[in-house]
Amino acid sequence: MKALFLKILFLIPLLANANMATPIYPGTLGLTPFINQYINIIHENIFIKIDENFEYAYYEVEYIIESEKRGISVPLLFYAFEYEGDFKVSMDGNSIELKKYPDRFENKDEKYFDGFNHLFDSTQSQSLISLVDQESSDYSEVNSDHLLYFETDIDKGKHIIKVSYNANRWQHKNAWIKSYSFRYALAPAEYWKSFGTLDVTVDASEFHGNMTSNLGEINNAELNRIARWSFNDLPEKIIKINYRPDIDGIAEMLIKLGPAKISFLILLFFILFHIYLIAANRKKKLKILLSPIVIVGGLLIPIIYILILILIHLMIDSLIGIHASGIASYGSFYGFTSLPLYWLLYILFSGVVEFSIKKKLA
Repeated sequence: MKALFLKILFLIPLLANANMATPIYPGTLGLTPFINQYINIIHENIFIKIDENFEYAYYEVEYIIESEKRGISVPLLFYAFEYEGDFKVSMDGNSIELKKYPDRFENKDEKYFDGFNHLFDSTQSQSLISLVDQESSDYSEVNSDHLLYFETDIDKGKHIIKVSYNANRWQHKNAWIKSYSFRYALAPAEYWKSFGTLDVTVDASEFHGNMTSNLGEINNAELNRIARWSFNDLPEKIIKINYRPDIDGIAEMLIKLGPAKISFLILLFFILFHIYLIAANRKKKLKILLSPIVIVGGLLIPIIYILILILIHLMIDSLIGIHASGIASYGSFYGFTSLPLYWLLYILFSGVVEFSIKKKLA
């Protein structure tokens, strides 16, 4: 029985650690393309429409390009990762079929991808060079398995390429409350031959939460909740539209007070009751060396404290609801790893209390 109890104490923090290991759940990073070295991007329009629950976003991206020569087979490579459903691509109004990037890049007989030689690490044919290193939560490398392309015989001159798809949101669980974001990677533009102008429009007319953006302030009270930005250079490596839900006022108050403080205040009642029992027992049995109540209470009180701490965390998560991250609750189970120290300290405390009572009664 003791062995089983010790195993449970050992497994609880391991399970908690397993759940805390992934605080960020990636969503769609975007379909920003890598451009053939003979193509210039004159202008890019990005339209993002967010749904009413901030779960999905519809992206419509338009590239106005200029080809320096005729006969380019593959003008763009799209980085497509974690998107929702199908997405569509058209050039000059004609729908185009996308294909998965082949594992034939180093085949010198394959001419399709000659215009992308400058993008690849010569030592690793299956990976692109480092792409994004803005934050630890973002990808620092793009794998060729996530690249798509289309074949065409593009003429010299200007063309319009349009892309549309549905994006999954990113989830962040590194705090009490989950936060969410939609992202779009502009980092490939660093490898374009030229970067023209950029217009970004975010339509949140169906969503009523408060959002922020790394592109600039979003006026949440604005009519129709449509924000627009224009840029003459690359504003960010990754466009981010962020949302942190509002939570129950009681949960907010409990978080500010801190579960540890609340748990200790509740524990004071058990400590005072334990001291009362020690004193009452000592009056009846003045000559015994150490009361069993000291030992029993010394073992139970620390366990009660950890259980109260866990229950407070779970209660806060319950008040927060579906937006609770659970990170703090899982972390509270780590209290069991400190149980031996709590036992030692509290038994010493109880022993000192009993010795003081015994001395006073004597």
